[in-house]
Amino acid sequence: MKETKEVMVSGSDFPESGSNDALFRLIQQEPMIHSQSGDQRRISFGEPRSAFFGIGGGSKTELSKGLPLDVLLMILVMRKLQVVLGLESCSILLANKTTSDVNGFDPKKVNKLMEGQKRLLQLILQGLNIDGWNVFLEDEWEQVVGPGTETAYKNMVEKVGGVLGLSPEESHKDYFAREVAVVLILLQHGMSDIKVGWRNKGRQNGEAVFDGAIILCLRQIESIKDTLSFVYTLSGMSLERNQKKPPYILKPDDFEHRICFKPSEDVLKKIREHGGLSKSSKRLYGGIVRLFEEIVLKGREVSIPEFDPSFPGQRITIKLKAIIDYIFRDLEQRREAEEIWENAFQTL
Repeated sequence: MKETKEVMVSGSDFPESGSNDALFRLIQQEPMIHSQSGDQRRISFGEPRSAFFGIGGGSKTELSKGLPLDVLLMILVMRKLQVVLGLESCSILLANKTTSDVNGFDPKKVNKLMEGQKRLLQLILQGLNIDGWNVFLEDEWEQVVGPGTETAYKNMVEKVGGVLGLSPEESHKDYFAREVAVVLILLQHGMSDIKVGWRNKGRQNGEAVFDGAIILCLRQIESIKDTLSFVYTLSGMSLERNQKKPPYILKPDDFEHRICFKPSEDVLKKIREHGGLSKSSKRLYGGIVRLFEEIVLKGREVSIPEFDPSFPGQRITIKLKAIIDYIFRDLEQRREAEEIWENAFQTL
């Protein structure tokens, strides 16, 4: 199989920000939208009506084992976009078919993982008082997007593959071709005017290279009206040596060094064992706390008890635990979330 060529775009590949002043201002003013990705942001002309982000099931060699707390950043940024811009729809798509078909993982294991992630995300949204978002698996979009979506998607995969220099057969086995096709199908159905992604300073990290392929296809596939904008959050992070990580992937060796999005997670102990929060992790988790207070608590601070500081970032750490407890405050939902971690994630 041919290797898909890397596509990277520069600032000159994007139209100047102009008509959508509200989106442009939000991108410029919100610190948790990546400040280093200005040359990769593309502000479409016309008012956006929808936003989405996608979640992969793991790396090329390992399945994810749950969800890290860092995914909350993508959720809160998309919620802020919805509130500020008055978006009509927001969606989270879990790429179960691509994860199994392209990377060769057992489909039963992938579906077990991603059905668990889907339900956990639904519980998280309920705990955040967010209603009406679409959270769905890749093989459920006939019900969510509409009849005929699967056939249209297969055709789109081959169109995208052609742009990327792949044969039809190669296209269906290529991660880029398949996932670009997902974005374009959602765009055609008015569900992805804004694609929320993540990135950091590294050229190979985050979603900027992938989004370059989307733009290339938008230029060359005439049947698609280009109304797509990109918004990048900061990357996720490991507590060990500030390693940058995808915000939604939790690999088996991450458990000791990342905060798991589970009710029983001992956030205080985990962060204390790593010597507290570094400057970079304070920026990430402090930003999550601020967005939670702004969007969910309507400007009120997370209430925490008095404490004697014993490590860097302790106040943020205590607030993170309080946020997890707030999200899973309903006892039945808390119990269900723990069962998902026990039955869907830990037994993979």
